[in-house]
Amino acid sequence: NYLSEERLKPYLEFTNYNKEEALFLYNLNIKISENFHTPLDYFEIIFRNSINIILQKYYGEEWYFNNFLLNFFVYYLFLCCFTF
Repeated sequence: NYLSEERLKPYLEFTNYNKEEALFLYNLNIKISENFHTPLDYFEIIFRNSINIILQKYYGEEWYFNNFLLNFFVYYLFLCCFTF
């Protein structure tokens, strides 16, 4: 068996512990997820490039060295990661 009980548990519960149906659903989920991977890759690249174009417009070609932006991102990172 290549799957742990814990990984298969949601599928087993959904199928009233029918292992064959649970494996079918697990594999179906993999196939569906694979179909989202490439479009999400393209979206990420387009989104990142769009942000880069906008930041270059306002802060110049080397916007990533801009002290205001660096301070902003460090502050934002701090708020996201260290506040509860």
